[in-house]
Amino acid sequence: MTNNGKTMIVHRFEELHPTQQDPKSECATVPVLLIQAPPVPDENRLYSRVLSAISFPYKPTESAAKKQDQVLNVLR
Repeated sequence: MTNNGKTMIVHRFEELHPTQQDPKSECATVPVLLIQAPPVPDENRLYSRVLSAISFPYKPTESAAKKQDQVLNVLR
């Protein structure tokens, strides 16, 4: 479905739940993480996009399982 406002809703939700930086640490609370999914269903590329969106260093050649572990650990 196109042109029915899905993207607008997502962006509005993101505006209502902004990232909060903790000035006393290097941590931030990111209640909404908006990423563009890869054009083809590819788990490895999806995890790469998530890690890139949060500026987390990763090796592009790592397996999808390793990237999944990284994503789950860092998003906790």
